[in-house]
Amino acid sequence: MKKIIFVAFTLYSVVAYSNKVTITNSGFAFSPDSISINLGDTIVFQLGGTHNAVEVNQTTWNSNGTTALSGGFNTPFTGGQITGLTPGYHYYVCTNHAFMGMKGKIFVVSNSNINNLVYKNKTIDVFPNPTSGILKLQTNFELSNPNNRFSIYNISGEKINSSKVLSNEIDMSGFPKGIYFIEIIADKRTYVKKITLE
Repeated sequence: MKKIIFVAFTLYSVVAYSNKVTITNSGFAFSPDSISINLGDTIVFQLGGTHNAVEVNQTTWNSNGTTALSGGFNTPFTGGQITGLTPGYHYYVCTNHAFMGMKGKIFVVSNSNINNLVYKNKTIDVFPNPTSGILKLQTNFELSNPNNRFSIYNISGEKINSSKVLSNEIDMSGFPKGIYFIEIIADKRTYVKKITLE
């Protein structure tokens, strides 16, 4: 019964505090071209008649390609509304102008009130949060796989550190105080957590 109450409260809190964020185009560029939103927020694309927004994978995005991501979002020309984005990065391009670098990215942050990151019955608990420097990771699956990695992003969404997950701790003591996002890629899943460094 406690799990049902917790899930209902979580869904309510996401819906109650959702926002709309608008992305337009300035010539052949998205504006803004890189944003962070909260889980449950809505993206509204208001674009010129020759521009659309199609989600792609990171490799396609890096190469200014246009191959759509299977299951990703796809707005018509002139734009549209996007909801239900999952936590983590979403890369997108204008199919007509990707070759010119018309692309953007959206970073979706999971609800900061929830410490457990759940993905199909697999969880990563990140604590303490706020932290003074050392974060501990607790999982219900093997974390020491050599393919597991973590990245640290600043509040602007810039990657400032990346490394293999070598233990159940991440040392952030060398970073200035502020808000960060920890992205953990483990067991072929991506987990993202908003962290406050005090």
